[in-house]
Amino acid sequence: MGISLPNLEWLYLGYNRLDGPIPSSINDLSKLIMLDLGVNSFIGSIPDFGNLKHSQSIYLHQNHLTADKSQTQELTFLSSLTKCRNLKYLALADISLNGILPASIGDFSSSLQSGIPSSIGGCLSLEHFYLSNNSLEGSIPQSLGSVRNLITIYLSYNNLSGSIPKSLEDLHFLEYFNVSNNKLVGEIPEGGCFGNLSNKSFSNDHALCGLIRFEVPLCIENHHGSRRLKKFMVPSGVLVVTMVVIVILVFTKKCKPKKSPLLPTAISPMTEYRRVSYVELECGTSGISESNLLGKGSFGSVFEATLSDGLKAAVKVFNLQLQGG
Repeated sequence: MGISLPNLEWLYLGYNRLDGPIPSSINDLSKLIMLDLGVNSFIGSIPDFGNLKHSQSIYLHQNHLTADKSQTQELTFLSSLTKCRNLKYLALADISLNGILPASIGDFSSSLQSGIPSSIGGCLSLEHFYLSNNSLEGSIPQSLGSVRNLITIYLSYNNLSGSIPKSLEDLHFLEYFNVSNNKLVGEIPEGGCFGNLSNKSFSNDHALCGLIRFEVPLCIENHHGSRRLKKFMVPSGVLVVTMVVIVILVFTKKCKPKKSPLLPTAISPMTEYRRVSYVELECGTSGISESNLLGKGSFGSVFEATLSDGLKAAVKVFNLQLQGG
């Protein structure tokens, strides 16, 4: 094949009834970009594909393949694939491989893109799920909520997007949950196991929101009834994770002293309190600008605000990434 079709770039043979071994001459198709041999009945070992340097996708899933192993029981064909520097997708599911992953697997193409397969929901006995510090993309599958014995889910430091599935509320044994440093958005589920997590981290740079105990911004309900994160922009250098705002309004001119039969008339002006909208606070501090900074304490910073009616307010912004914040 490699000799007679030297310019072949796309080879789609998936979802057929092909059997027998995969011809090693496929490795001579040096211009091949896509190789799809998935969902067939191929047998034998996986050949060396190291010469497919232009390949972006290789699909070998759902066959009856084995792997040639070295004396150390390592899966040597994986080492050959590290030469494919353009590889983005590699499918090896359901081919009954056994052996040791070689250390060279860390040398795979930096273009390789991965996701968490929905089939993870079939691992019903799984208790600890660690996938942190990878380059995983895509969403957290809804099916993960079917793995009812899960105690630990660590997915931090990836590129996961979408929302946290509400199905995870059904994981009644879940104690440790870390999805920090991803691209997740939306509201964090509140029920089920999310009310009793022993250790949790939801810190994302994007738009997760939820209850105060999750240490993320609160969700704001819009006029459609859906809940979302109210976006908050701060100048560079000002770290605000969750805002707890204390506003003290002292009326010195607009509030006259009130007489009381039990107290002298010469008393300090009364203090009144009223609700102040988020927008008014943001505008009154010029977007929580450093130019309005009054001072910094152990757990946050105090900013001067001038409200819409000219009143002065002290706005304290707590940094909940600090212990005690």
